[in-house]
Amino acid sequence: MITPPAGNQSEVTPDVAISYNSAAVDGRIASTNNQPGWIGQGWSYEAGYIERSYLACADTPAGAGRQDLRWQGEVLNLSLGANSATLIKDDASGTWHPQEDNGTLVERRTGADNGAKDGEYWRLTMPDGTVYEFGRNYGPGRTTQEPTESTWTVPVYGVKAGDPCHSSAGFASSRCIQAWRWNLDYVEDANGNAAMYYYNKETNYYNANLGSTLVQYVRGGSLKRIEYGLTNRSGSVYGASATAKIEFTMAERCIPTSAFTCAEALFTAANAIYWPDTPQDQACAASGVCNNWAPSFWSRKRLIRVDMYAGQPGSLKKLDSYALEQSYPDDGDKALWLKSITHTGYTESGAALTEPPVTFNGILMDNRVDGYRALAPMLMWRVSSIVAENGAVTQVTYSTKDCTASSVPNTGSLQDNTRRCFPVKWASPGQSTSSVDFFHKYVVEAVRTIDPAGVSPSQLSSYTYVGTPAWHFDDNELVKAADRTYGQFRGYQQVETWRPGPVIPRSIRSTVPISRL
Repeated sequence: MITPPAGNQSEVTPDVAISYNSAAVDGRIASTNNQPGWIGQGWSYEAGYIERSYLACADTPAGAGRQDLRWQGEVLNLSLGANSATLIKDDASGTWHPQEDNGTLVERRTGADNGAKDGEYWRLTMPDGTVYEFGRNYGPGRTTQEPTESTWTVPVYGVKAGDPCHSSAGFASSRCIQAWRWNLDYVEDANGNAAMYYYNKETNYYNANLGSTLVQYVRGGSLKRIEYGLTNRSGSVYGASATAKIEFTMAERCIPTSAFTCAEALFTAANAIYWPDTPQDQACAASGVCNNWAPSFWSRKRLIRVDMYAGQPGSLKKLDSYALEQSYPDDGDKALWLKSITHTGYTESGAALTEPPVTFNGILMDNRVDGYRALAPMLMWRVSSIVAENGAVTQVTYSTKDCTASSVPNTGSLQDNTRRCFPVKWASPGQSTSSVDFFHKYVVEAVRTIDPAGVSPSQLSSYTYVGTPAWHFDDNELVKAADRTYGQFRGYQQVETWRPGPVIPRSIRSTVPISRL
């Protein structure tokens, strides 16, 4: 997307890029939250966030039978483009740093008015002096200005001595509201140029502590707008209006028809079919019957438009707009699918010039090995071709399935797995013990771009994967030891990229696994 410059030599102009990753679709398995993001299956755009993970109380003596969340230590992950990392705490000094330390200063701070215990938020300072704040809920110098709503919280229990909020009075008294996600809400470069990010929260309720009381939490949300071209010159970023902004427009995860409007008030059990990938049965109000004893995390919203503005403070003009069209394909598990993106540019006078849409076609592929343990294949869509504004067609070829119900890796020696399918241990509903299931791993074998008019020659990139896939033992400390297995894909020894030239093929070699578009 074309992001307008801030116009003040700012280093904090946001990079808004909608990206597709077919490997993310491979990662949708029986034990994960499989609701696609706000754009569609396999697509993403996140400004950035820090997320803390918690565990269910059920497997602890104090929380036996309860599905509330409990403290499990400082399990924190940073999502910030190329700077994404696991955050590690030095127990001796109490300081924080990225797992692969790149010189970034990581500070856990308190005192913000953001709804989380202790007003906890985060500040990262990069080696170039750029500051990123997550979950502070406002910028420097705020008085009564709009909060960013960037901290998303949930009740968390401290089930043992030493846990935050643990009380000797018992389980019910050991609850407090903690953040599970701190979204990026403020960026400032070394010269005081700044940007602010504002969010929409989606709240929900559940019956805490075996149904003793209804409690509110933030189940999800979305980015609402970015304001940039701001300055922090004297301790406040609110002295002048922004010179540029980006607005994100949302709609219900429901496709309206002439007979059904998709209005928010219609999100009821009787109308659940109109929200195909939204768990209406997990929605509870502040009062009334609620049969959910655990928090669930999902959204009712999808992104339908991105608008770009720039100009003089207080009189910004729209420069570009991107409209997203989505659908719910009938085959497979109905999940949000991005059909097209249409760009409209605007002149100084406001006249609109709309380009032809970029359209996306898909192929339905099995995620799970069909028939193994008599289970269904979990059909999911992946992008198979893209038609650009000028009519050029980009075709994607994926690898075929490497496993069948009668031919899977030996469950007794999964450490030796050389196949493009991987094990997952999970317990089916109603089962108390976990069983091994197998899921496919697909790689991109070729990408070809064709000019349907025949004016330009086609362009082909094909990929040969050398060796066998590497599978790593699950190192997620939130997964029970008994449920860990060799399911983390670590790529191939080498990938050869072939691009045919005018006389002989030429090859470029890379050690990076090709698993995304």
